[in-house]
Amino acid sequence: VSKVEGMIEQEAVAEHALALLLSVGRYVHRGYSSVRESKWSERARYLGIELFNKRVGIIGIGNIGSRVAEILNLGLRSHVSA
Repeated sequence: VSKVEGMIEQEAVAEHALALLLSVGRYVHRGYSSVRESKWSERARYLGIELFNKRVGIIGIGNIGSRVAEILNLGLRSHVSA
C-alpha cells in the first residue's frame, strides 16, 4: 500500500467511524424502521443527541482515532478525550 493509498484509506475509515457514531447517536436505524411502518407521530423519539460541544471519548488515538478526533474537534467543536 502506497502512502497516498494509506492516507485515502485513513480518511475513509475515519469518516465511516464518524458516520457510525452519528447513526447510533441519532437513532437512524430505529427512525428508519418507524418511518417504514408509517409511524410518523413517533419522529420526536429519534432526535438523539448532538455531538456539538460535547465531550467524546476515543479509545485508540492512532492514525484513524487521531483523524476522528480532529474531525470531531474542528468540525463539531467536541471536546475529545483519548
